[in-house]
Amino acid sequence: MPHAYRMRGAAHKPQNVRAVIAVAVVFFAALAGWRGSHARTSAAAPALPQARMPHAGERILVFSPHPDDETLGLGGFIHEARRRGADVHVAFLTSGDGFSLCAAARYRRWPNRSRMRQLAADREEEARTALSKLGVPRDHVDFFGYPDRGLATLWQSNWSPKSPFRSPYTGESAVFGQASIRPSQPFCGVAVLQDVEALLRRYRPDRVYYPDPSDDHPDHWAASCFVQLALERLWGEPGLGRAEHRTYLIHRGEWPEPMRTDRSLSLLPPTALTRLGSRWEAIPLRRENVDAKAAALRAYRSQEVLAGNFLNAFLRQNELLNEWPAADSSRVGTLRSSEGTGTSGLLGVSAEHAFSDATGDRFARARWGAVDFTRIEVEGGSAEVTLSAEMREPAAGWPAYYLYWKPVSGTPEAIRTRRYRISGYRCDPPAARFAIDGRRLQVTIPRTELAGSTRIMVAASAWSGPLLLDRTAWRVIDLQVQQKLTARTPREKTFRQD
Repeated sequence: MPHAYRMRGAAHKPQNVRAVIAVAVVFFAALAGWRGSHARTSAAAPALPQARMPHAGERILVFSPHPDDETLGLGGFIHEARRRGADVHVAFLTSGDGFSLCAAARYRRWPNRSRMRQLAADREEEARTALSKLGVPRDHVDFFGYPDRGLATLWQSNWSPKSPFRSPYTGESAVFGQASIRPSQPFCGVAVLQDVEALLRRYRPDRVYYPDPSDDHPDHWAASCFVQLALERLWGEPGLGRAEHRTYLIHRGEWPEPMRTDRSLSLLPPTALTRLGSRWEAIPLRRENVDAKAAALRAYRSQEVLAGNFLNAFLRQNELLNEWPAADSSRVGTLRSSEGTGTSGLLGVSAEHAFSDATGDRFARARWGAVDFTRIEVEGGSAEVTLSAEMREPAAGWPAYYLYWKPVSGTPEAIRTRRYRISGYRCDPPAARFAIDGRRLQVTIPRTELAGSTRIMVAASAWSGPLLLDRTAWRVIDLQVQQKLTARTPREKTFRQD
């Protein structure tokens, strides 16, 4: 789904809808023009390994956050897969019912909740039409029906069916619409995870494609989290196999570059994401693949008015896939004491699992190193686990830092997100053991809280009020991979607030 800047007060009705739409169109066009004028270009194919192409009989499952993301990221690949005889199935986690400007442009009036529900049905039909142009039959398209612009909230907060999320756009707190595979399911993380797992078990894919965890759009990175978690929970399950999986990127700052239609160009991964050890692959597209992709994008008529330049910027000579590596467990380093520096000391802590994060690729991150994450680390001991995040510059008192973790195993209801908020050199929850050591934040998690799970998902973020300044991708670590330091208990000075 094209990125749209959310207007404050979603329920507020503008006095002049046409004027609002006109301003929005000019804004998006100007933004695309600015991006295009500042972009790097390349008419040559990127120096990337070529993705393995599908063959007849392979089962391919694509998870899409909204109608159109599957075509933007993988439209040419899907068309080529069908031409080669692969079986392709596409599942939409939301139906795109949270884009008020899109609805206003489509219905010529500011939408009420009824119109937003109608937008969901219209976008579902657009998706079926678009995928038919790529060779995917209608009975190979599923809609989960969860709330547009709500997936991140389901992942982070509204996990239990006892506390469902209510969409400010449709007014619904449960799946609606006849097209949904499980109508009336509450808007909660448990239900999303159960639907993803059920589809994986039912379809038993050979390959799985889903959004990249470094995607900026909250629905996209949250969709990535749900699929990652489901794959981890089902990995090696009898009869399911070990499906190959890759990610695709849609939203990342000023990407794709340039933001204009030019089929002679190749799609290059964002520079900041090429330095993190992931493996980018290029999918070369033939002319007929690109033509089919263009026809599919034209089927998304509801998106063209506001996001046409963005959609067409994905019509290139290739598409991209990404494969993220496992945690780097070879780095073993000892932190120095920070006695006398004004922050709490942290001694003898070594990192067994480390993930690097992109730096300097946003204005806030480039300007303020105190909110620019460089890595996230986890060490698993016999009695406790330490979760650390490191910034480019020493931590400050004004941002709100969050460290998150979620267990992989256990019942769906038991694997809610746990979070620690560190702000003003204090931590919430107050009883948490945490430490600040210059550029590093750390929390200590008793093993008993993991409820026997040996794998966890971890992430971090930094905020200034309601403004997100930086976030790391959610990644999976296996606490059983401990060959070097499990017998050594790190010594630490703990900063516990009274």
